[in-house]
Amino acid sequence: MNAPPRRSPGLVPLVLAVLPAAAGAQETVPPLRILSEAFRDAARERLFAPLPPARVGEELAPDGRVARLLEDLDLDLRLFESAEDDDLAPGFGLDLAKTLRPSRGDAEPALDLRIEGLVAAEREQNPDDSLSTALRLRWSGARTLGPPERSRAAVAEALERPEVETLRALDPVRFEGLAARFDPEATSALGSDPDFAALAERWVESLAPRLAPELAWSFELASALESNQDFSSRQVALGGAFAARVVGLDPDSALSRANVFDLPAAVLRWLTGTDERFGLTGQALPGVVAGLDVVDAARDEVRGSLTEDESFLRARLELALATHAFTLDERPVELGLRWRFFQELDAPTEVRRAGSDETSHLELRLGFRRGWFLAWTAGELPLDPSYDSTVTVGYEVRF
Repeated sequence: MNAPPRRSPGLVPLVLAVLPAAAGAQETVPPLRILSEAFRDAARERLFAPLPPARVGEELAPDGRVARLLEDLDLDLRLFESAEDDDLAPGFGLDLAKTLRPSRGDAEPALDLRIEGLVAAEREQNPDDSLSTALRLRWSGARTLGPPERSRAAVAEALERPEVETLRALDPVRFEGLAARFDPEATSALGSDPDFAALAERWVESLAPRLAPELAWSFELASALESNQDFSSRQVALGGAFAARVVGLDPDSALSRANVFDLPAAVLRWLTGTDERFGLTGQALPGVVAGLDVVDAARDEVRGSLTEDESFLRARLELALATHAFTLDERPVELGLRWRFFQELDAPTEVRRAGSDETSHLELRLGFRRGWFLAWTAGELPLDPSYDSTVTVGYEVRF
């Protein structure tokens, strides 16, 4: 008797049999591959992040929350000693750079509030008796100074996941510890892992030779009230300024090697072992601000005693930088410099004879960005034309 013919199992049963196998293949993605993809995503996020602002030391939050005016305020409590007086005097410094209305397009400016100055417990002991409160309309942008394919955005788009051996070579101990506790189902927790953060930082630094230098710029129109701390002398300044800052991302580029401004910090990094080899960085090139103001000094007591000319044209120039000096308790210590110069144009004879037609002020600072710092200042500022040299110890907090 002949056996019945065998029938094909059909398309549906065949698909149902293949699906579980395909699902199982997706579940067996190696955990280290998932980890390397997390490093790639973290690097892309860093590369797509905005360039630091043109003005060194200004961290403008783009949220525009007007109601929280004290948010982003840097307040440092300090003790300072003047060269003319050995007594320690208490005081506090104010520094607020806040976006009140963010820009909504390339042609529309942002509206900023800028407050800075020093207040002493006793005004007579204040070495820099000068406060400035300004509202600014600010246009800003950034430009790659090189081939388009070397821009941060282009490098980020073309970035592939790093090989596991590449990550292991950055720091074998950190990588093995991270790989041992890595959970592929909880990649979001990597953001708070110190080993992941340290390795990601080193890998991003290894990408620097691919990146061209960049120029951050801003143009602003401002209205400012300048005064001493009790407002007994004050003046209004209306004007504009242009700020520019070049950032060299490749440490081996000619731009980085020519940055003599980073020389003191480079010596400190090398002596403390923060850097294994001596080298300058183009990420600490100084930012420059140049401006021109019309000043109404009708309420300036010092000027009023010299001349009846209550208004004048003033040029100003600022040079500033902040660079990593060394690491202490796994926190970066920064070395900062800020020099400001003000020149009255075509000043009256009486003002020139008194030496009030120009002022300059220099500040050197070493310390944590948020924490303890040591500073030395020398010079004079508008509305405080007397020369002072001061050593300051302080502690900075941010609201």
